[in-house]
Amino acid sequence: MEDFVQRLQNLINQNNQAGFDFLEFTESLFEEKQNPTPEVYKTVFRIAQKIDKSLTSKRLLDSSMFYKDLVQRTADTEINKGVAKKQSLQGEKDTEKTNLDNSLNSTRAKIQQLSKQIQDLQNQDVSLSNQLSAIDQKYDGQFADIERKINAIRNAKDQVLVSIVDIEAGIKSNIS
Repeated sequence: MEDFVQRLQNLINQNNQAGFDFLEFTESLFEEKQNPTPEVYKTVFRIAQKIDKSLTSKRLLDSSMFYKDLVQRTADTEINKGVAKKQSLQGEKDTEKTNLDNSLNSTRAKIQQLSKQIQDLQNQDVSLSNQLSAIDQKYDGQFADIERKINAIRNAKDQVLVSIVDIEAGIKSNIS
């Protein structure tokens, strides 16, 4: 605030109107006393009228209006800049917040999707493990059946061969 008060004072000084006006009156007034009394106002005004014969209280008040208007316009401009900057910053914040919210929601959706995929894969793992454990039972019966058939064929072959060998032996011993 101190900085802005000083900037406004400098602005007033830079825009000092020609002649003895409100600005010079104020400087003279406070040179006399920090808290001027009605007598000090009157004395400073009388001395100022001796310097500038055309000086009136109306002219002092008109020039004070010029400085008040200058201060008001400058302050309004700075305030409007501040409001615009604040709105721009709020827009940046809102945009960043929206982007982060969207990213967070997207990440959470991916986590949920991956969690479902993990659950599905775990279920598939259990199912495949159960199938793997049951595979022996699934094929044991078929293997046993084939093994019985192979053994039956071997036994049949052996019986047939034994019978052929017996007949061969009979031919060799009885006919030759």
